[in-house]
Amino acid sequence: MELKKTFERIRTSFSAPEKRNRLLILVGVIGVLLLLLSEAPGIGNGSAEPAEADGDLFSALQESTQRQLQKLIENVDGAGKTLVMVSFETNGEYDFATDKKTESAVGERTTESAREESVVLVDGSSGDTGLLLKTVAPTIRGVAVVCEGGGSVAVKREVTEIIRAALGIGREKIHVAKMKSDK
Repeated sequence: MELKKTFERIRTSFSAPEKRNRLLILVGVIGVLLLLLSEAPGIGNGSAEPAEADGDLFSALQESTQRQLQKLIENVDGAGKTLVMVSFETNGEYDFATDKKTESAVGERTTESAREESVVLVDGSSGDTGLLLKTVAPTIRGVAVVCEGGGSVAVKREVTEIIRAALGIGREKIHVAKMKSDK
């Protein structure tokens, strides 16, 4: 009964057109604030990238790629001791499943619609996480190789071709140099 009286008081207090406009503006401002808060780091589920996992995942990928290339290149005849650096242009991307909702309200003179999009959450071992559809690997900016045999044109050519085959990047993104001697 008390709830019915409260709703009736609210309805009658906003029945005048001027007060109704104020209510719509207030609801709009609250909606915008909620949207802004949902996009803030660490709040809501508006983020499409796990903050902590990025650095760990992609630095591990970088280290692994560098190690694998180093092992390959050191086995090239004449390459010798080798150092490899791989740099990325991006950290990659995550594509999460989203739930999209659209609501429409038709009034006497206007039609209002609202769209809501949220990341689909699944229960994970460390709490709720987004449902990951795919991970896009980072884009490689370039590869630098320094090896003992880097002064040889034949070694440079072999190393360049190995990197091209392994990573699928063009020659312009690869540089091979001779390692300084320890004399």
